[in-house]
Amino acid sequence: MATLLPVISIYLESSGPVLLAWPDWLAPLPWVMRGLALWLLLAGAHAYDMRRFLGLDPLTPRQSQGTAAGEPLVVTGILQYIRHPWYLAGWLLLWGRDLAVRDLVTAILLSGYLYLGSVLEERRLVAEFGDRYRRYQRGVPRFLPRCRRLR
Repeated sequence: MATLLPVISIYLESSGPVLLAWPDWLAPLPWVMRGLALWLLLAGAHAYDMRRFLGLDPLTPRQSQGTAAGEPLVVTGILQYIRHPWYLAGWLLLWGRDLAVRDLVTAILLSGYLYLGSVLEERRLVAEFGDRYRRYQRGVPRFLPRCRRLR
């Protein structure tokens, strides 16, 4: 969270005119992007074990690295089409709006933050699941889904 403080500071201290605005003929597109982002967030929440993700499961051991032996790699639901639905949802929310100077700066910074987060998460998952995750990486795109099921 501390790494987001400079971004929040820039956002709160900046203002200015809208630099990038959606033209009238594309006015529905930001709403479509928001709807898709909401769907990706819900689909991800359905695919992930949210109690474990949020640390609410008292039976889930807290481990800094690695998983319990034999723990399955979840690749069902939205995760059979895209590895990081929540990151894509974040980008859709960041860029699916009119952008003033502060919005543009924060969208650029947070886009980089999301990309870096995905890189670090990929490394953690490879360390956790090894070859199972590498096979999954080869079959499922990171951000932009293909309409093809994982086999």
